[in-house]
Amino acid sequence: MMKSGAYANKNEEAVTVLWITTVIIYLLLMQVAYLINKNLYTWSAVMQAKHLKMLRDREYVLLRAYNRELQFSRLMQEIVEDEEHPGEPTVE
Repeated sequence: MMKSGAYANKNEEAVTVLWITTVIIYLLLMQVAYLINKNLYTWSAVMQAKHLKMLRDREYVLLRAYNRELQFSRLMQEIVEDEEHPGEPTVE
């Protein structure tokens, strides 16, 4: 009878340990799910910020190229006008 009681007691202890372990694992999984969800929102914001920076950088490069082309075009136009009217003094 003693063995039966001791066996039942150990069985109850094992069940208690399993329940505690299950609760701890459940809480850890909930924490992991929360962190993953939070990380997904953060990742989305980071990727959007990177995309906007990339677009701004491209826009800056395009604007600089456009300004260079515009300056070059004006310079060439002045040269062509000077060649068309070589005797006229230019007023600046």
